[in-house]
Amino acid sequence: MITLQQAHVEEMYAHAREACPAECCGLIGGGAGGTARSVYRLRNVARERLVTYEAAPEDLFDAQRQMRARGEQLLGIYHSHPRSVDPVPSGTDVRMAYYP
Repeated sequence: MITLQQAHVEEMYAHAREACPAECCGLIGGGAGGTARSVYRLRNVARERLVTYEAAPEDLFDAQRQMRARGEQLLGIYHSHPRSVDPVPSGTDVRMAYYP
């Protein structure tokens, strides 16, 4: 389980609003106990940004470097569904729910 502060939730909401109508994506970094410390916004470079996301590789690597420097680990990956009525994972989300 991940523990988020309200400021983290607000940061992700702000990211989603700013990216709309495209999907946004980012990482959540924090401690081994699951307490979030940071939200890392990533640019969505997917060809079909309105319905999917693909994190810019350079942003992904930069965020991971920042996490290491701060003594954080990757706790989660977030993204928005601005065109969806239901806030549930899509079929694509379920199929792609892994991180190498």
